[in-house]
Amino acid sequence: MKNTNLISKAFQNILFIFITLLASTPAFSAEMAWFKGSVDQALAQAKESKKPTLIYWGAAWCPPCHALKAVAFKDKEFTDASKNFVTVYLDGDTTDAQFWGEKFAITGYPTLLVLNENGEEMQRLGASQPVAGLTAELLQAGRNAQPIESLLEDVLNSPDPLKIPIDSWQRLAHHGWDYNPKWDNRAEELTAKLNKIAEKIPGTFADEKLEFKLLVFNRRITGLKEGEALSVKEKSELESLIKSILSDKKQMFVHMQSMIFGAPTIMKGLYPDPEKAKIPTFRFVMEYRKALWTLLEEKSLTLQNRTYIISTIVDLSYGTNVQYPELTSAEQIQIKTTLIGFLNKAKNDHERVVIFNVMPDAFKKIGETDEARKLLLKNENKVGVKNYIYSTLSELDLSQGKLDSALNWAEKAYRISEGAATRAQWGRNYVSLLIDMTPENAERIEKDAFSIFNEGLSVTDGLKGRNKRSMTKLQTKFLTWAKEKNTPLDAKKYAALSAEKCVGQVSEFVNQCRDFVKDFEAKK
Repeated sequence: MKNTNLISKAFQNILFIFITLLASTPAFSAEMAWFKGSVDQALAQAKESKKPTLIYWGAAWCPPCHALKAVAFKDKEFTDASKNFVTVYLDGDTTDAQFWGEKFAITGYPTLLVLNENGEEMQRLGASQPVAGLTAELLQAGRNAQPIESLLEDVLNSPDPLKIPIDSWQRLAHHGWDYNPKWDNRAEELTAKLNKIAEKIPGTFADEKLEFKLLVFNRRITGLKEGEALSVKEKSELESLIKSILSDKKQMFVHMQSMIFGAPTIMKGLYPDPEKAKIPTFRFVMEYRKALWTLLEEKSLTLQNRTYIISTIVDLSYGTNVQYPELTSAEQIQIKTTLIGFLNKAKNDHERVVIFNVMPDAFKKIGETDEARKLLLKNENKVGVKNYIYSTLSELDLSQGKLDSALNWAEKAYRISEGAATRAQWGRNYVSLLIDMTPENAERIEKDAFSIFNEGLSVTDGLKGRNKRSMTKLQTKFLTWAKEKNTPLDAKKYAALSAEKCVGQVSEFVNQCRDFVKDFEAKK
């Protein structure tokens, strides 16, 4: 009996140790359960299961995409919320991705788009906000299957705003209206509708009302034509609104995205001619920068949020407008040490890419271009997106007049790029720089440009979405150069390109391809 008790006690001790170790072991990190199949299949699955769809549109090189991968896509609350959706990872370089990008009217990386079970747009989520806000927006979209434009019209026509639930106000206030190209030709109409909604929101929903006002002012200022300015009344209202936010730390956090990304637009609206308002501009910028430095102390901010705040502080300095107050020596040192501190603490490639999205430009503006270049080269092999690093090095060299080096980095960025959309974009950047810097080098220009056109037309979405923009911008640049330099193009070469590439079962692509190549043939 004694031996039995000893064995039992030993077993209990082992069990206790096992349970203790199990409890102290970190839980497996959350991961997104991406749908394994095509977009068509995902939409069919959503319809069959009566679930909404969450589409993540991104690219391997995109810094804000890396921020999502580092934080939101590993956050338990966000990944748990996403389980109520059919989740689709749509990389812009995958087969036919640009067809879907054009269909869903999504252009910039990253975009988080929520569709209802019928494939109608419900929400464009703010991808750069803290994960808690992103999760809340996702849950709100999941609770209401009404398409966003239908919701917009219902709220506009509602006779009693008090009966509209707060979720509806929040969905409209935080929807990515500015990131949908199908509204580009109806910008004034949309701004007018959003302004009406801003006036309708009850005062009890103060945060949503303020966010709408910021959105409307941003659109109003962005839409000003040459020589136009806000009215005296509008300026007074905007100044009062912005100062109330700058003086309130909580409000700065709540409206962080609008205050960070909207800073240049706000300044343009308030002080369109800083030369005529030197003292008010100086004081306002100092007040704005002080509020941003205070916001930077908020402990719940993500690495991406912090880098964007630093970027805006730098932009509100002499480097952007000669009437803005220069950064003090202490501020410049703080910016430099803070960003280097972020880099030294970075745990993975995702975080390093996020930092390098801001660091080089910030360093350049505070006179630390050489230091930025050194850090980029030092971390070249620690970041998985070398084409992005190389193109940044090209920009730094260009800013210092190192033209040959800038061109070499631009070419290197293009040569190592992978994926149709990425290669078209980086190829256009490289050849455009080549034309600007060595317009006399006809043989190299035509050879490399033709190579990009040839490769771009090798995929059936080569003239869709981002691909189309890259290809047509390069074509315009190339044909302008050929005309100005009186450089004859080989008509047979482009006729052969058309015969080889403008074929297949997709008639829309064939027609677009032939029209694209005809422009070259017309310049023979």
